[in-house]
Amino acid sequence: MGLDMYFETSKGQELMYWRKANAIHNFFVQECGQGIDECQQIVVTRDHLKDLRDRCIEVKDSLDNSPKRTVKIETGWKNELNPETGEREMVPMYADIEVYANTSVVEKLLPPVSGFFFGPTEIDEWYYQKLESTIKFCDDVLNNPEYEDDRFIYQASW
Repeated sequence: MGLDMYFETSKGQELMYWRKANAIHNFFVQECGQGIDECQQIVVTRDHLKDLRDRCIEVKDSLDNSPKRTVKIETGWKNELNPETGEREMVPMYADIEVYANTSVVEKLLPPVSGFFFGPTEIDEWYYQKLESTIKFCDDVLNNPEYEDDRFIYQASW
């Protein structure tokens, strides 16, 4: 279960798959889907792809110049014996992760969004990798003459 995201040509050829890239999902919903997020097919134009690529590049550049800091995040739950009561109880588990400290450009251009099974909302290396793969994908599609006159379809599932 999770946010699975598909991008294909209007003829049904799959061009890209993302998993839990909730900031990219939010872009398609807000910029191409009139803010409606119901797992519907959303028509995407080349201009939308150019906008997405430009936003990803600007955000990536800002993160390249951002310091990092360590934060503690909740990663799940475990069943543990309480030594005081002798009973088992669910207790949270935590992990330290590195996040980017300066996220003002992220929040303006490609903010992460939370949702049921949408994945993490921290601006960390995982977020950064999604930017890189999205930039490469957009460049590949925009520079391919085969897709010059095409409209595209984005659809998410969770």
